[in-house]
Amino acid sequence: MSHAGRAILVTGALCFLSLAACGLPGKIVEAPLAAVHSGPAPRLLVTVAPGANANSPVAVDLVLVKNSKLLKALAQVPVANWFQQRQEWELDNPKQLRVLSWEWTPGQTVDPIALDLDGASQALVFADYPAPGLKGMVIDPSHGLNLTLLADGYAVSPAP
Repeated sequence: MSHAGRAILVTGALCFLSLAACGLPGKIVEAPLAAVHSGPAPRLLVTVAPGANANSPVAVDLVLVKNSKLLKALAQVPVANWFQQRQEWELDNPKQLRVLSWEWTPGQTVDPIALDLDGASQALVFADYPAPGLKGMVIDPSHGLNLTLLADGYAVSPAP
């Protein structure tokens, strides 16, 4: 490269640097950070027996809870009351709980459901069966869950 060419190149670079340094507004673009996962998202595996809930659809709520006091209070709520008062609980505790809701029919095949726990370390499962006094089941959702809907009740266990 000739001496004149290098001079133009250096002059151009100095002009660029001086403009950059003089406070002209600029736009800094930041790439979003990817979420770091130690493994796949936990999954909910659902089995719905052919005669589940006396052959009627079953409403199910998975309540993700971030507060141990709230978890203790919810553990005392009968299933029937939960489904009547769910909206109140959500409105009163918007940052402490999140409800995932489904309804399944007897015999329905359900694909595994990936769970976004959103920081919750505990959860309750409420399945709308007419059994008096039935309460939600407290579970640890971090490794996934097996939910079995039966004729007259439901069972929850950790996923394998």
